[in-house]
Amino acid sequence: MLHTLILRCSFIAYWMGASCLADIVPNYNPTPPTFPRSFAASFVMKLPYIDLSIQMTVRQLMKSGIQHVGYYDGLEQHFVNLATDELYHFVYNGTRRTCLDATERGESPSMINIFPVMEGFEFVGLRNVRGLQCEHWKKNVGRPGEYEDFFYDPMLKRPVKWSMHARNEIISAHLDDYVVNYLSVHDLVDNGREKFAPPSECDDQRARHRKAYAVPEPGPRPRDLDYGDVFNYFGRNTRSSLGTLNDFNTFKALHRRSYSDKDSAYETRFKANQAYIDRVNKANNGVRLELNSFADGLNQPPKGHRARNGPRPHSHASKWNLLPADVPLPDRWDWRDHGASPPVKDQGTCGSCWAFATIGAIESRQKIVNGAREKLAEQFLLDCTWNEINGACLGGNADLTGTTLLNTFQGFVPLDSEYGKYLSAASYCKHIRSMAGIQIDGWVQLPTGADEDIIKRALVNNGLLAISFLVTDQTTFYRSGVINDPTCKDVQNTDHAVNLVGYGTDPSSGLDYWLLRNSWSTNWGDEGYFKIVRGERDCGISLDVSYPVIRRDAENSTSFYQSPHAAHMIYHGPEISSATTLKDGEASKDAVVLM
Repeated sequence: MLHTLILRCSFIAYWMGASCLADIVPNYNPTPPTFPRSFAASFVMKLPYIDLSIQMTVRQLMKSGIQHVGYYDGLEQHFVNLATDELYHFVYNGTRRTCLDATERGESPSMINIFPVMEGFEFVGLRNVRGLQCEHWKKNVGRPGEYEDFFYDPMLKRPVKWSMHARNEIISAHLDDYVVNYLSVHDLVDNGREKFAPPSECDDQRARHRKAYAVPEPGPRPRDLDYGDVFNYFGRNTRSSLGTLNDFNTFKALHRRSYSDKDSAYETRFKANQAYIDRVNKANNGVRLELNSFADGLNQPPKGHRARNGPRPHSHASKWNLLPADVPLPDRWDWRDHGASPPVKDQGTCGSCWAFATIGAIESRQKIVNGAREKLAEQFLLDCTWNEINGACLGGNADLTGTTLLNTFQGFVPLDSEYGKYLSAASYCKHIRSMAGIQIDGWVQLPTGADEDIIKRALVNNGLLAISFLVTDQTTFYRSGVINDPTCKDVQNTDHAVNLVGYGTDPSSGLDYWLLRNSWSTNWGDEGYFKIVRGERDCGISLDVSYPVIRRDAENSTSFYQSPHAAHMIYHGPEISSATTLKDGEASKDAVVLM
């Protein structure tokens, strides 16, 4: 009888917008909904910070340990098989499809969970959502002001909407506002013997994987296939909802952890990180850390820089466009004070830090030289600058990107509004011949290990610099202050690209610092910015410093192939003839891939 009332009520509510269930069943007090473990679903996830709506489909067979995730009608696809530890990304590489074995690049196969863990949710009433009379469930999470709202249709027994003002629980992303609108959810029958079937383009990668991991043919190696709600394989969050809560069981509930192995190893890492954070904060050495979803060591923050560690072309210091040596440097510099630091952006679930560092430097230089604040297309770099180092969401290098822009596209970078906005996924490389954009005329790479004075003079004279550094625990858990990490002493390898914005001295700690702009949104760190101590503990900032050259030209905003300044080389100053050039996509023979 109750279901009949609900059905009639939902029908009336659809046409009249009425909230009739509350009138007919005033003491309606439902139990929390449950969700299928094997299903096919489609939904749209909105990321308001970057004005992005991601169309997603998920097909999951939990008993078989198989999941297929599709983005934008199959534009990018991920295939995971927990039974054989396989994870493949089927993506566009320029204008052709390619299959990448993500485990070869350090990713661990696991599943995303598209439904909320209902522990901690409370029923707060009934609400009309998209014409459906829904149960409204609410949970307060982490720090004050963070919450989730979930809406469930009790008659059709399916989720309708999930709103988060918290860390994104599906893609494990930073604190922000997210809205998930479910379009369809259908149960699937899983007998535990489903065949894992990624595209045929993955056959070679699968053969290599089976050989490397000694996986027998055919089928999975023996294993208990009751995988449970294993955690998100995207691992891309940058701000936790954990806040000051430091109990491991609370951490597991808040961050939806259900480990395939015993908890002990993860709990040990959690407690070790907890002790580390407490120790650093109590030391009061100028930096403030906090627990977040990286605390159990299961995932790493989004990065994506790949070092190009071999010899780099460079010329005499006079060719680096530095502030002249006879001009004294200011004690403090911050390009935000001069309107030349673009708004903090968000690389989302994609390892595209290199693209954001490149575009950030170009946008800054364009504002300084020509007074125009242009929003350029990071998506263009993801789609069109593939080479032996750059790999869209699998990482890249800003210096090599500058080379590719000059040699392949005559230095042209299209506007975001012309090329298309950022997707947080690789797409087909579009024709840019008729698009509006701006022209860079060269790309400067400072010598590895350049001293502070050179870096400062390059920064003050040119705008934001693209740099790379080594992410440590102090970066992962950063909240404020100056990172001064002993493990960052004399670093030789880096793994994340950002923009250098300024420098100064912290009045509280007395530490000299570099000021940097990250691409993890304003909800991470200090409104998206952070500071690292200058000197021997600088986490490798001086290893990879580069920036664009843009000539002062009121007509710099142009269309592809229409610029009078087309340059096909790396440019190190006003004399283009002094430059050393690399072929398109060429990297040093000593280049090392770092993720």
